[in-house]
Amino acid sequence: MQAVTDLGYEKPTPVQEQAIPLVLAGRDLMAGAQTGTGKTAAFALPILQRFAPQASTSTSPARHPVRALVLTPTRELAVQVYESFRDYGKHLPLRSTVVYGGVDMNAQIAELRRGVEVLLDTKLVSATCKTAELEGGVAIRTRTLVSTVPSSPHPLIEALALPKTKNGRLLVDRGLAVEGRNDIWALGDCAMVPDPNGGFAPPTAQHAIRQARVAAANIVAGIRGGLRSEYAFKGLGKMGALGHRCAVAELFGLQFSGFIAWWLWRTIYLMKLPGWGRRLKVASSWTLDLFLPTELVQLKVGRTERAPERERVASAA
Repeated sequence: MQAVTDLGYEKPTPVQEQAIPLVLAGRDLMAGAQTGTGKTAAFALPILQRFAPQASTSTSPARHPVRALVLTPTRELAVQVYESFRDYGKHLPLRSTVVYGGVDMNAQIAELRRGVEVLLDTKLVSATCKTAELEGGVAIRTRTLVSTVPSSPHPLIEALALPKTKNGRLLVDRGLAVEGRNDIWALGDCAMVPDPNGGFAPPTAQHAIRQARVAAANIVAGIRGGLRSEYAFKGLGKMGALGHRCAVAELFGLQFSGFIAWWLWRTIYLMKLPGWGRRLKVASSWTLDLFLPTELVQLKVGRTERAPERERVASAA
């Protein structure tokens, strides 16, 4: 609490109010919020709170095993998250460090050997409920895995001389027209679309489909001189698969988790498939997967090198 007070925090943001109790309870969680809304504190503070009973002033690396692994898409974000952990936990005898490529690894390896509780910005190869395997064959024991990998706009957007946010998305109005233009529209994960409830619409399929309808109508209205529509969809909910028959979901304000959320997630995606024939095929396959073990198949489709012309002629002779 002292570190939070020193940083001038007075009350939690909406994402912090919802996420912190769930993280403290050890629940699986997927959260999305705009930049500057306190997402880092939403997972960093409860992680430090959970680690506080194991905090040790000992210098022995054995007293500081890696307990949490945070993945970020960029070095800059990794450093920001590391600095946040450092500031939030400055009154706790916990260690954290950041690891990334493109620099001399000796200092980073030495830091790891000293023992750290939080490791940032290194590549994850695989994970189980007890361990995380990093690139290079390094395995660490951890039960907490946080992923902060966002969606990003198409690289083509970067080359456009149009107003954008710092994460590269085009700025648009409620009618999906790019700011300052009446002949260019943008939607989906390429644009920062204002949300009717405040903030911006998330870059998910349910929003992109409805944005496309508004954009199409406004393009026609622009050509014919009619009235333009505004995007006013509030969203039906959020879902995310977490692994083996487990998921989290929020639909119409109701929250689900575990097998029920996983079943809802698959059912909704099944209904999005085009054609009843395809839906029946996929539904039959998914139903059989509930009772039959997974089949592992490996197809080696590597391209063989073409034999020189002389060798082919000799073989034909």
